[in-house]
Amino acid sequence: MIGRTLGHYRIAGRLGKGGMGEVYLAEDTKLNRRVALKVLRAEVAGDPERRRRFEREAQAVAALNHPNIVMVHSVEEAEGVHFITMELVEGRTLSELIPKDGLPLGRFFELAAPLADAVSAAHERGITHRDLKPENVMVTGEGRVKVLDFGLAKLMEGAPAGEAASQFPTATQTEPGRILGTVAYMSPEQAQGKPVDHRSDVFSLGVVLYVMATGRRPFEGDTPASTLAAILKDTPSSVTELKPALPRHLGRIVRRCLHKDPERRYQTVKDIRNELEELNKELDSGELQAPLVERARRPLATILTAAGLGVLALGISIYAVFFRGEAAEDAWEIRPLTTMQGWEGSPTWSPDGSLVAYDKPGPEGDDIYVMGSSGGDPVRLTRSPPGNREPRWSPTGQYIAYASERGADTAICLIPPLPLGGPTRELLPIVHGSLGAMPWSPDGKELLIPRDGALWKVDIGTGEETRLTDPGVWAELATWSPDGKWIAFSRADGSGLWLLPAGGGEPRRLLVDEHRNWGPAWSSDSQRILFSSDRAASSLDLWEVDVDSGRLRQLTSGPVQDEAPTVARDGRVAFAQAREGADLYIVRVTDGSRRQITFHRGGSYRPRFAPDGSKLVYESNRSGAYEIWTLDLATGTEQQLTFDHRYASSADWSPDGRQIVFFSNRDGDPRLWLLNEAGGAPRRLMDRAVSNSAPKWSPDGRAISFYVENDVWAVDPDGGNPRRLLSGVLRPGHMSEASEFNWYRDSRHAVYTRRAEDGSGEPQMVVRDLASGREVVLFRGAHAETIVAPDGRAVAFCRGSPFQQELCVLRLRPPDSSAGLPEPIGDPQQLTDGKGAWHVHNGGWSPDGKEIAYTHAAPESDILVIENYR
Repeated sequence: MIGRTLGHYRIAGRLGKGGMGEVYLAEDTKLNRRVALKVLRAEVAGDPERRRRFEREAQAVAALNHPNIVMVHSVEEAEGVHFITMELVEGRTLSELIPKDGLPLGRFFELAAPLADAVSAAHERGITHRDLKPENVMVTGEGRVKVLDFGLAKLMEGAPAGEAASQFPTATQTEPGRILGTVAYMSPEQAQGKPVDHRSDVFSLGVVLYVMATGRRPFEGDTPASTLAAILKDTPSSVTELKPALPRHLGRIVRRCLHKDPERRYQTVKDIRNELEELNKELDSGELQAPLVERARRPLATILTAAGLGVLALGISIYAVFFRGEAAEDAWEIRPLTTMQGWEGSPTWSPDGSLVAYDKPGPEGDDIYVMGSSGGDPVRLTRSPPGNREPRWSPTGQYIAYASERGADTAICLIPPLPLGGPTRELLPIVHGSLGAMPWSPDGKELLIPRDGALWKVDIGTGEETRLTDPGVWAELATWSPDGKWIAFSRADGSGLWLLPAGGGEPRRLLVDEHRNWGPAWSSDSQRILFSSDRAASSLDLWEVDVDSGRLRQLTSGPVQDEAPTVARDGRVAFAQAREGADLYIVRVTDGSRRQITFHRGGSYRPRFAPDGSKLVYESNRSGAYEIWTLDLATGTEQQLTFDHRYASSADWSPDGRQIVFFSNRDGDPRLWLLNEAGGAPRRLMDRAVSNSAPKWSPDGRAISFYVENDVWAVDPDGGNPRRLLSGVLRPGHMSEASEFNWYRDSRHAVYTRRAEDGSGEPQMVVRDLASGREVVLFRGAHAETIVAPDGRAVAFCRGSPFQQELCVLRLRPPDSSAGLPEPIGDPQQLTDGKGAWHVHNGGWSPDGKEIAYTHAAPESDILVIENYR
């Protein structure tokens, strides 16, 4: 539909979809205004009953004139397409605004009162919504509430006569036994398929208020059927039980809304509105503080005892979250195995569970260490060459396989664990990706490795290689089940967990959604898979999925990164727990002098100078999720621009400094969004999903680049004309999500990274004329995170292994003409040297080309063990 014209409406983009149709952004060419256009799907339009219901939606909403209800402009048909045009509401849904623990009380009342006003106004005109839920409530950038989608509205029996009422038949529009609406927000009578009236909306509004206050739904189940059963028979906890700080009268209001008998609920939404307003006034006046004063008169000993117990409980909670982890169903016995400063990661068990091997960066590079699973001093296993990581102990105990840097490439090597430091054997010279938790076959004869976009297995005795998946699957972190029947793997594009029959066949999805589900490890009984995921927060926690049922269970939680799980034969789990320490710095290119500009716990990444040099835009997870922030360099003032509690990253300025493009999964799928420099509601740039990578605005303002897997695409700043620019461009793995494509001075030229075409596989930094295809190689060797200077006279990039990266600058000789290409001048200049104690991530050049903003990262990680996993 995008680009198509219906009547005098030109469709510019897709806004969303509902049960009956798609919603698009359109331009009314006759009135020169933007509207939302809801198109009835073809299969629905062919059903007379559903088409009539679609028309009733338009008539119902058009009959309403209320500031908190979306305005309908017209009902139309063009070229056989049925659609309605509506007021374009720009903002975020209520569901996007509610934090996981509910709204602050003041914000709750700001939104609840106009929401109740809107529903009450509809009821007064004889219209029942029947699908009230946070997803059908928008909040504009100015804070105004707008109720959407009266697609399931019907005329209430006994409604007053009048123009609006006369447009509807008085008979019930839903035959008994048929359920319309959204399960979690249905009233009991709606869930049973019975006729409903306005009191069904009272119940649904109560569910919405419950979610707004607590962040949780009152009725939940593993399936829609179990959720319906909960609605019919369960009594939910009061909102004040979940959040004791809430006023008790609010609990009574919500509880009355949720009564299963319609006769016992509020009989009008206006009564709910009035009670909320009175409660808010009492809170503002301080009238409800009297009970707190009376409680303060209790004997001092009682207060001190209660305070002491509270402090103790708080201490236990902090210990559980930060040091023990929390499980959804079990109390895990978790103990640290390593406690040294710095980084210890990628653990692997010996077959008998008595030893654990892991990797650790040092001044000479990464190396493999071994220590007893009960503790003790570690012993260094590898020494030469530097850059050895990801140890994987074979099931027979004969070898430890590991990845080893070989200049620009990574090789797979085998080393006998005993005697420690025995002779090393190179098995494969080049791999592309990371080894899984158990890449060995159960008999220890074959090893899974990722290369050239496919998954392979190699016979360690003969060296024979067999390809298991088609190229383009980008499988990595592959791990064999203990029973030898299945191979689980992640995909480098971040699309979740997959299963492959070990004997051959097509991969099938195990867990694919909008979350990062990463690094699978099988349980010892081959029935479950442990993995890392951000599905509960922006941090990574350990989760478990049952292979047969798909049931999920959370194993750990907390503001840290729990990753790389591996399971011993006796069921113990070792994993790495990482803590971020990444602040922003600015370095002067001329003399290498540095200064720190942010001072926070957590991580701050990808700083970009504003075109006038006054600000930086960057991403930070200090709020609990990665969000977009700006920093005023003159005053030091920092401003948060996004508030999604999802994942927002990789921001870049438009050349005029008025807009910011960024990557986010705020609506589920990864997409690009636009934001005004001062903040406000983000706008989706285009409808299509993209890969996790940094968008780049071209210096001439004509295009924005983005990734679709390993292809570079561009789109116009208005979201139109998406087009492929390059194929086969290299970029770092999913976890770093840093782009290896940059514009060079305009939208015709680019600097990007590809593998050499001579068959060596060597990474090369190349500048290319995108129109003619002419190229010049600027640099050969491993590098990452390239950033081009504004004047085109230099490229900044990171060089080294993931935990040894240093910032370097390569000088360029600009071309003599606009059609020419630059040439490299000399060797790169190294600007930073962390000597293994810290590393860097690239950011952006200042407009005058004299400074570079970057991330100084000094992360730490320890190996922990779950002793009683079951």
